[in-house]
Amino acid sequence: MESGEKTIDDELDCRKKYIARCLFQKIAQNIQFERGPFYLYCDDLRPSNVLVSGPNLTTTGVIDWEFTYVAPAEFTYTTPWWLLFESPEAWDLDIFLHRYTPRLGLFLAVLRSCEDEQIQKRTMKDSQPLSDRIAQSMGTGLKFYV
Repeated sequence: MESGEKTIDDELDCRKKYIARCLFQKIAQNIQFERGPFYLYCDDLRPSNVLVSGPNLTTTGVIDWEFTYVAPAEFTYTTPWWLLFESPEAWDLDIFLHRYTPRLGLFLAVLRSCEDEQIQKRTMKDSQPLSDRIAQSMGTGLKFYV
């Protein structure tokens, strides 16, 4: 942050950021981590950071790795924040879940379909799908990593 930049715009912005901080702290306290293995994890892996090419949309690269680190596997079991295609700073907490929940339902349906296809092809084991774990994360409070 450059000298003179504000981190808080006004009283409402301050309140929203404080509430978000408290929510993230509560989530962090409820996480039960295993001792490993640990994997490469990126907080900013979203469609706009994936490069694709050709009519089959073949993945050719991934950009914007600045928020990448090593983390427990449980980090992959949380709901993806980018389903609203807005950065978390733009979220209005009052209407967030109203807008987010239908998109999560669609995301999970497509993910389950892809996982079922991979299981049928035997390229994925029955124990590997993430869709059920992601769906459960909404009920356990392990909702979003940002």
